[in-house]
Amino acid sequence: DVDSGSDVDSGSDVDSGSDVDSGSDVDSGSDVDSGSDVDSGSDVDSGSDVDSGNDVDSGSEDLLADELETLCNDGAPRGVNIFVENDGWIVAEVEDGHYTADNEKWQFHNTPAGNNQSPQNGFSGTGYREWVSDSDLQRGGVLTSRDIIFFDIFIQSPGTYLVVLRGLINAGTSDSENNDAWLSVQRSDDYYAYQVIDGIDHFTYPDSSNQAGARGFFRAYTEITDRWGYESKTVDSSNYRIYARFDTPGLKVVRVGGLSRGYAIDQIVLTSDPAWDADRLSDRNEALEQTDTQVIYTCDE
Repeated sequence: DVDSGSDVDSGSDVDSGSDVDSGSDVDSGSDVDSGSDVDSGSDVDSGSDVDSGNDVDSGSEDLLADELETLCNDGAPRGVNIFVENDGWIVAEVEDGHYTADNEKWQFHNTPAGNNQSPQNGFSGTGYREWVSDSDLQRGGVLTSRDIIFFDIFIQSPGTYLVVLRGLINAGTSDSENNDAWLSVQRSDDYYAYQVIDGIDHFTYPDSSNQAGARGFFRAYTEITDRWGYESKTVDSSNYRIYARFDTPGLKVVRVGGLSRGYAIDQIVLTSDPAWDADRLSDRNEALEQTDTQVIYTCDE
């Protein structure tokens, strides 16, 4: 339900001065600016702690805490969660992301969604968010902070990560409508979609010249209607998967923007495991298990 001929321009998705500014995908009138709580100089704050429910070994935990504390001392928004990559995994509950316009367009729900709510297929965490508005970017405008959920992530292990949303079509029964969101990864060294077609490697990037997206955002869609599923594809009918490459450790930002009314999101997942396949039940279970060991670092307010 996205017009591939969108006249949204191909502006950069990362501004070295701030995560979201007037030169970026989010317009200067948004309430995410250099003084906002989502600042790409954001990084973290000195009084925080690494969540004790993690499995980072004691030797590296102190080093990690020191590094994050240094980022905090450089100036960061208070009270914003930072999801720390651990053994090539980040699994972030959508309700733990940073959303400045709570319940306005990305509404929070904690009641069952969809048709199949077994423990495997139900939402994880305390709930999920559903987009209940229209998309300004689809109409040729820009995304503001009211349209975006921000996830600050800290990469310890450089590499190439598959980026996936755990989502659900929560309106209607079609697998081609109410099925997508905008997805962007800032501060990556490469952000692209990839697919093998007729034995040939194909790459595409998020801009307005193809069906993939606009202004640094991929249009990430699912075709799963009967359960929560780990699936984010782009380029209609070609099913490209979305990747981000990080050459150096440090703080990065994942942004999820509203697109299709009725599309619901439970988690965002980044994994560097090249063999992980969400079509396998065992691999889906592995991602759910990673939720319990997700390391979260939060700056004191």
